[in-house]
Amino acid sequence: MLPVLELIQIVIHFFKPPASDSCQQSVDDSVVLERQIGIVENMNKTQQLIVFFGLILVAAMGAYPPWMYVDDEKVAHPMGYAPIWKPPVVVQRDSANILGFKLQLDVQTQAANNIDMYRLLMQIAILSAVTGGAVLLLRRTPALAAV
Repeated sequence: MLPVLELIQIVIHFFKPPASDSCQQSVDDSVVLERQIGIVENMNKTQQLIVFFGLILVAAMGAYPPWMYVDDEKVAHPMGYAPIWKPPVVVQRDSANILGFKLQLDVQTQAANNIDMYRLLMQIAILSAVTGGAVLLLRRTPALAAV
């Protein structure tokens, strides 16, 4: 589970606010890093597995985000989920059958032109809450560990 520890350290370091003094910052970094490693090392294997799968699910959500099409009037139309490298395309076909002749009318294609960030961030927030709750529920308690 060493890669999980390194990934958590990178994420925590990325979101840490900058310090005002560079000398003080290096001391603060080492203290904060020791605390973070201590927190991760105190996690049992089940908690580490839950965090690992939570991170995998966040990566999957980023790879297959919700898409939307924003038209000229700035109205958003949801288009479902698709890979980040291949946005969804909807083909609208209207046809008419007149005296045995089939006519194709108004063939239009709409390609998704935006990722629905609100929906994606909502999914990630819910997953984070569930993952954090599961980790907290499975934490070690000193009273139970002594028994």
